[in-house]
Amino acid sequence: MPTPITPIEASAAPPSAPTEIPGRLKQTASRLAASHQAITYAPQAQQLLDRLPQQARRLQKGYHTFRTTTAEALTFSYAADWLLDNFYVVQQAQQQIEENLSPGFYRHLPRLNTGAPLQDYPRVYDLARQLLIAETCQLELERIHQFVWAYQAVTPLTMGELWALPIMLRLVLLESMTQAIGRLAHLPPEATELPLALQCNHTCSDTDVVANCIPSLRLLAGEDWLIFFERISQVEQILRQDPVGIYAQMDFATRDRYRKGVERLARATGLDEAVVAQTAVSLAHQAQLTDAAAHAAANATAHATAHHVGYYLLAAGLPQLENAAGYQPQGITKWRRRLVPYTTPLYLGSIFLLALIVALPFLLYAFRNGASWQVGTAVLFILIPAISIAVTLVNWLVTYLIPPRVLPKLDFLQQGVPAECRTMVVIPTLLTHPAEVDALLKQLELHYLRNPDPHLSFALLTDFADTATAVATTPTTPADILLLSQAQDGIEALNQRYATQPFYFFHRHRQWNPSENAWMGWERKRGKLHEFNQLLRGNRETSYRVQVGNLDILPHVQYIITLDADTILPREGANRLIGALAHPLNRAQFDPDTGKVTTGYTILQPRTQIQPTSANLSFFTRIFAGDSGLDLYTLAVSDVYQDLFGEGSYIGKGIYDVDAFERSLAGRIPENTLLSHDLFEGIYGRAGLVTDIVLYEEYPTHYASSVHRAQRWVRGDWQLLPWLLPWTPAVPSAKQP
Repeated sequence: MPTPITPIEASAAPPSAPTEIPGRLKQTASRLAASHQAITYAPQAQQLLDRLPQQARRLQKGYHTFRTTTAEALTFSYAADWLLDNFYVVQQAQQQIEENLSPGFYRHLPRLNTGAPLQDYPRVYDLARQLLIAETCQLELERIHQFVWAYQAVTPLTMGELWALPIMLRLVLLESMTQAIGRLAHLPPEATELPLALQCNHTCSDTDVVANCIPSLRLLAGEDWLIFFERISQVEQILRQDPVGIYAQMDFATRDRYRKGVERLARATGLDEAVVAQTAVSLAHQAQLTDAAAHAAANATAHATAHHVGYYLLAAGLPQLENAAGYQPQGITKWRRRLVPYTTPLYLGSIFLLALIVALPFLLYAFRNGASWQVGTAVLFILIPAISIAVTLVNWLVTYLIPPRVLPKLDFLQQGVPAECRTMVVIPTLLTHPAEVDALLKQLELHYLRNPDPHLSFALLTDFADTATAVATTPTTPADILLLSQAQDGIEALNQRYATQPFYFFHRHRQWNPSENAWMGWERKRGKLHEFNQLLRGNRETSYRVQVGNLDILPHVQYIITLDADTILPREGANRLIGALAHPLNRAQFDPDTGKVTTGYTILQPRTQIQPTSANLSFFTRIFAGDSGLDLYTLAVSDVYQDLFGEGSYIGKGIYDVDAFERSLAGRIPENTLLSHDLFEGIYGRAGLVTDIVLYEEYPTHYASSVHRAQRWVRGDWQLLPWLLPWTPAVPSAKQP
């Protein structure tokens, strides 16, 4: 069972209530909150959205007036200077409002039901107005925080309103400027102008309004509203009471998914969001107390999945939370959940049906034109393209209808990888040539420079190339000794260059394999990783005869990131991968009877893309490497198997939990049966696809190398066929090298 992650210090949590709120500000906020309790969630007219084009035109007219009027004729030069010098700030604010205040988002904002003059306007809009009036349009982030906190002490705001607050502040500032500039430039009033006094107060002139609004717009543009949101969100403060302390350690995207789960359930049931969040926390507390009272051995760790609040917001505990909140799935949600147990028959059945529809016209044509035995030949010719078309269509439909399944992650970017999640990045490869050894050492160093962390280590796991008896009758040759010495010296030189000494070298000696008639590393790449896992867990009888580096840390390595020799691990990629696999909802859970992985993952496979520099190395790569542009803003993408079945395909580059990985494969693979082991390990170990983390790899530069790679893959796929039969290859004993 994984070692529990130590909760981060309380100082990492966002501050709660301000230590002191000025009396006038607190009184204004409290009175406003008391008057805002009459609200409705019914669909509302989009008054504010409808006025945005009119407001933009009026500001443009004022800007043009100020710009074309001579300086001598200006009686409002101070306001004109502010606007002319900072009109780009105004335009930027307008653009942000248009982008962020979508009609769908606007419709879900609670609206006032208190009568004129703000009947049917969003509640948060009036909050922004009153705050700006109280502050004479001069904003300070801490005072915004104080005002909102005092308001929520009387009337809590929804999370949607908190996200909308900076938008509404920009909107009210622009409205104030629009009316002030209109008066200064003597523009005729608009017929649809809001009949409300938006001037900050009676002692604040129109010139002062313009002078105060522009710095406030600058402040709003420069602040990190993600941090502000978490400081003032009551739901955030409640979820941080997670019994196992995991919530506070997650990255922002994962915390936001949890909060959206609260928001969806609150919207469906009519309950306050804080009530739903507190219910989820209470269920986690209850599970923890129940397990402690029963002395449950299976979940002895303090981070058992059911003790984490996310279990009830995103995972198998969601029905418990819905039941406690009084929610009954309806409509599409109800039918979608009923179909979940039949996902595989539906997927395969859809492919079969579409393939039949595609092939049927051709078969009918052949039959009607007198074909008899030739129909069988027609089926053979039509079957493959028909299935290909059907698979493409069904996969497209799945990715269109089902959103990408993004795995939750812990945030190891800010705090670094904790000691209990110590990880080693390894490159399993062959020592074949001095130039290849130099390239491997350089690649290992680059991995470290992109991902420096005290609890990350980097290692080469190597074999010599296979040697047939016609070449040598002993496990080693004179050329081998030179390559081995070069690799050892290179690792030691790297450790001398960097104070943390993060580099390792592990090399296996050859063994005689009668079935291959060659001296070779036991089970090749699969054997390298399996033996290395055994070495980490104290087995000193492996064939790793050469071990360079500080071996004292080996028993403490929890995760392995395995990469090919040409794979690039991007900056912070290791921390994000570890954060994903270490999350409680992603940890593998085993069936105590069958030993199979039921939930969670032992392996996580990142998305892979072609390295841009390798896409132009030859005429062949320029044709077949495809679009290899850099994904500067890495987002999750759809994958049929991960989105539909909750599992991905493992292709040999990713991160795995050493103990869980070995447990899932124990006694399942006889010797000399598998060459391409990645897919097999991904199925038995249950691999998850992390599509928002990317690895880059090179594309084969020539046709011959591409064909050779494809031949290895086909051979490996054929070797998996026996495991599709009712009986699987037997493992006579747990033989070790």
